[in-house]
Amino acid sequence: MAHYTDSIGFNKNSPAFLAKNNNRTTLAEMFLDFKKIAAERAAIGATALAAADTLDVLVLPEKTYVHAAGVDITVAGTDDLVLSLGIDGAATHFLNAVAGDAEASFGSAAAASIYFAPETPLRLTLGAEPPGDLVVRVWAIVTDTFGDLGDVPGTRRGFSRAP
Repeated sequence: MAHYTDSIGFNKNSPAFLAKNNNRTTLAEMFLDFKKIAAERAAIGATALAAADTLDVLVLPEKTYVHAAGVDITVAGTDDLVLSLGIDGAATHFLNAVAGDAEASFGSAAAASIYFAPETPLRLTLGAEPPGDLVVRVWAIVTDTFGDLGDVPGTRRGFSRAP
């Protein structure tokens, strides 16, 4: 089992929220095409992803509250592939061994909601099979608890009426 923090074959996001005026709750997502990832890794001589590997796929900024997270599988992976979604130290926090060998969607239970003070990556774990041609969207519904709305055009700081 290897753990990868690189983004060979996909463009990993930067740990920041988009400036969406005053909307602090948003959908963060990453699309992963493992056939493309495998080709790009092979082209540069990087180690191929294998069974039981983990991959940091979505980096969440500091002071983020995650309401839910999940995966949408649009192209099935190899037979008997299972996926887990979690974080460092809790690889199955959001999803535990869901089927990755068929088109499907999976989301975490409300009890999985969690606050991250430091910048934190969501980690996808491959089960006992390699990903094959898997295409998956990893998503999280998140709230920014840190940003200052006064820094976003069209908003004002706080609720104070003081000058």
